[in-house]
Amino acid sequence: MVRISSLKVKVREIKELVKGGFFHPGSRRGIVWMLTIISLFLLNGITLSMEGKIRPRFSIKVTHGTNYSFWGDINRYLESVNNNYIFEFWRKNAPERVVGEIKTLNNWTDGWEAELRIDLSPKIAIGIATSGAIRRKNESSLIYTYIGAPGPQVTGFTYEPEVIAQMPVRLGIYYILPYGSKTSFYFNAAVGYYSGKIADYLKYEVTTPSGGYDWISRYNETERKSSLGLHCGFGVEYNLMRNLVLVVEAQGRYVKIKGFKARAYYEYCHSMPGEETGTLYYFTKYNMGIDARYADLIVWEKPPYGTVYDAADIRKAVLDLSGFSLRVGVRIKL
Repeated sequence: MVRISSLKVKVREIKELVKGGFFHPGSRRGIVWMLTIISLFLLNGITLSMEGKIRPRFSIKVTHGTNYSFWGDINRYLESVNNNYIFEFWRKNAPERVVGEIKTLNNWTDGWEAELRIDLSPKIAIGIATSGAIRRKNESSLIYTYIGAPGPQVTGFTYEPEVIAQMPVRLGIYYILPYGSKTSFYFNAAVGYYSGKIADYLKYEVTTPSGGYDWISRYNETERKSSLGLHCGFGVEYNLMRNLVLVVEAQGRYVKIKGFKARAYYEYCHSMPGEETGTLYYFTKYNMGIDARYADLIVWEKPPYGTVYDAADIRKAVLDLSGFSLRVGVRIKL
């Protein structure tokens, strides 16, 4: 009875924090509080199980598999550059005018995951998990030739995008359905603490019909930013031995991070280098040099009222770590 009363007090205190605006999922303080609250409930569950003479059982699960991530705006803008109206038109009607392509980051990665699982009963378990960091980077280029009355003008694009997702921490709960003496199915749901950063290099070159040459390069780099994410999955287990279990599972997650503080470094062909600090934004722009509109990433302290490239669709850039994974591994009962 004392235990139930104390749990009611915790719930009442949490409600007061939410009403008072102290707990906000988008803030660092909110993230810490959410994970702390989940931990308190999980620890209460363990204590109740022990008091009820149900001894928790511990195990370590290690899996490896393939993982798909959307990546968000960094891939969205690279695809927009590569597939803008002008490039698509000439690829169909005069392919020699568009040589190369701007490639998006590969959505597929391989990786491991490790979890400490605590079975509170034959059907209920909790888990604390982490997985390996993910880094994706590539380089691609494209050359576009416009043939006008004075002669050909050649425009070159080179991109080097990169995303880094640090090792997440996830707290979750399992619902287990035994099926025979050796097999069981399970469903799980969790809240995770995820973090990541974005880097992006661009070199833009123009050779005019008269032989003139000009270029500009830009390097955007964000600070690491964190956010909560939601996780769910299901799997099947098969007992190979008394303390060794084969695991096959599918997992899905929803994680979006935005509001990145960033710094941009600029170099120019005929002037001194420059630097800009602020927030990383996604937007679309009109490039008069190729007569096309496409998306881009840029660092602004705050979005300007007007720009020479007719900026539109301005919003804070998003790193989308949402996706799914398929894994195979083992669970070792301790």
